Amino acid sequence: LLVVLRPEHKTTDETIAFWAGTAESPGWAARRGYIVIAPEYLPAEVREYPYSAAAQTAILRSLRDARLRFAVDPD
Repeated sequence: LLVVLRPEHKTTDETIAFWAGTAESPGWAARRGYIVIAPEYLPAEVREYPYSAAAQTAILRSLRDARLRFAVDPD
């Protein structure tokens, strides 16, 4: 499982496409069998990570949700 966080100059969709790729052109993670999640931890218009508890909670909830839905090794 890869948890990818968007950089300030990319959207979440662009970040997912970089790691997972598309059906026509699989990315690095897809070619190696990784699950990729990209939590929406910031509004789209926010470019800089504010180190907030809300953002951290969103990321941790996304990770928990992925672990409940998929066979993910917790280690």
